[in-house]
Amino acid sequence: MQVVKYIGRKPFVDRLYGSGLPFETDQVRSVPIELARRFLRHPEFAPEEMPAQVEQTQGDDTAVLLDESAREQAQQHEQLNALQELRDQVSYMDKDALEQFAKTKYRHDIDKRRSVASLREQVTGLIDQFGAV
Repeated sequence: MQVVKYIGRKPFVDRLYGSGLPFETDQVRSVPIELARRFLRHPEFAPEEMPAQVEQTQGDDTAVLLDESAREQAQQHEQLNALQELRDQVSYMDKDALEQFAKTKYRHDIDKRRSVASLREQVTGLIDQFGAV
């Protein structure tokens, strides 16, 4: 862990590196080394030595926030994987299967007179629009 200090003028929430950590002006946080290296590339951050008394009195919540962020990212990753699995299934379906899939999952009738490629594109559009149902 490395200690960094936010010296920017306005409150800041990290969305660039995915940590979701909020920073107030002159706030000091102990963050993982790789994240600290990324933060220190920016002029709003400076390396800092954290006295033991400050760490005890302020109660650094960085670890809790990083865990929450990691859980949210894992959940988003699972959702994206579920969508990709549906798209992969659609890429192997024939006309009848595509019609049945669209009707049961999305309650949407599709025109079987179209080509298989067109129907796959239409069903993939439904997946993108409504997500995994």
